[in-house]
Amino acid sequence: MAPFRSILTASAVAASLFLSASAQQTAVPSSVEEVGGSPMIIATAAAAQPTPVVVVKPPTVAAPPPAAAPATPAAPVAPGAAAPASPFAAAIALQTVSPDFANPASAAAASYPNMPTSWPDPNQGHGPISLPALLGSPLVLAGMAKVKAAVPAALLALPLSTQKELAHGETTYHGDAAANCYWPIGQCFRDTAVAGSYPADVHSCPQPNTWTFTIDDGPTSAVDEAGLSTADLTAQLKSMNNQATTMFIVGSQTYYHADIVQTSYAAGHEIGVHTWTHPALTSLTNEQIVAEILYAEAAIVRTIGVQPQFFRPPFGDVDDRVRAIVGALGYTMVMWSPSNDDTSSDQADPPAATAAAAIQTLASTWFHAGPGFISLEHNLGVFTTTATIGILKQVQAAQAAGTFPLTLQTVGQCISKSPYVGLAAPVAPVPAVSTVKASVPTPAAGVSVAPKKVPKTVSAPVSSPSAIVDHVPIPTSATIVNVANLAVGAVFAAVVAVAAL
Repeated sequence: MAPFRSILTASAVAASLFLSASAQQTAVPSSVEEVGGSPMIIATAAAAQPTPVVVVKPPTVAAPPPAAAPATPAAPVAPGAAAPASPFAAAIALQTVSPDFANPASAAAASYPNMPTSWPDPNQGHGPISLPALLGSPLVLAGMAKVKAAVPAALLALPLSTQKELAHGETTYHGDAAANCYWPIGQCFRDTAVAGSYPADVHSCPQPNTWTFTIDDGPTSAVDEAGLSTADLTAQLKSMNNQATTMFIVGSQTYYHADIVQTSYAAGHEIGVHTWTHPALTSLTNEQIVAEILYAEAAIVRTIGVQPQFFRPPFGDVDDRVRAIVGALGYTMVMWSPSNDDTSSDQADPPAATAAAAIQTLASTWFHAGPGFISLEHNLGVFTTTATIGILKQVQAAQAAGTFPLTLQTVGQCISKSPYVGLAAPVAPVPAVSTVKASVPTPAAGVSVAPKKVPKTVSAPVSSPSAIVDHVPIPTSATIVNVANLAVGAVFAAVVAVAAL
């Protein structure tokens, strides 16, 4: 059972901002990703036994704190300048090397080069992978050799950002955000690969009238947190004629829930990498980025016997340095279409029903014919999983009513590429044919829009017995974290009728 970020009460400021953004999305839906958004908290306490227990209910906050500013660029720093001191030194000091997985290894694990037998700390509250023993492991050293052989030194020397809080995507970027195509500021994509530098980002699909449904942050278990989890999510997809999706999973969650990953893979879902600890990658050293990716990759190979080649950066926190490292390790960077984030990481109680209804209203604006797009949903905890299942139920109802003009598909089907090394690409479904014409705007040149969402923080510690207990006892004080979401500009005009559900 895994400790993971649990949603707290949203502030009135954030709630009103969401409703305002939603009102503007009637014609052109904006999107939100995990940069500067929902308040989350990881709390730890000494356990009577090693089995972790995660938050069942969030604490109540008497009054919302002042909203902080969204991620903003700092003054440019010369490439290669020393990175700022980590604000997570106390958390990182608690890191330990973890023993091998409890579940049996797949047959393919034996042939995977440098398969670990010890692993990074799976407690995300202890920060990104930082222990020298892990950063200097054969797995990471081999990965760094690939990176140095493929990536220009100038890219590897781009300055690091500073992540402000653990599990919270707000950063201070110390480089030239525009020149380095830093996504959280302006939602910059690289649409064209640069030979010898980085591959192109994937953020839309070539087939019209297709919806590539992707889910981040799992796996989760009902044992961790009472309520809906990955099992309920896959059950809903099964009820939709065994609909497959692409799941970008976290290595630390896989460490606790390898069996859930196996079940999801066996059901036909594509499994991609979402790092080991869910950090803001631009804030990490090159070695840390390689470690975050390869330990998560190795965990997937050990668990399901295939090597993934789709990657999604947490919080969308990517610049050209991160792109180049990801590409050198053999991955396709999969982002999402800017107007198609379910915003569920950005909303929470009170009241949960109101936030969930707002999310579903926003998602229903996607139900129209037009260019193929990639949406972002979440399997982070009960609230986000419930929101994702709610969207799928909307799709199911529209399909049954004959009013759904789109065809759901996976990332592999979207780009006609196998999600795994050495395997054939999946066959794409036949796109839906709609009799309703969609109006597609001409994208504006340059950066789309600045972030709209503001992060929310909570100062109240968790004191209830439902606080997360990690397998390694640590102090009982709460570590406050935010999983961030950043509203961005539109890619599609919603000119067509929205499905009535």
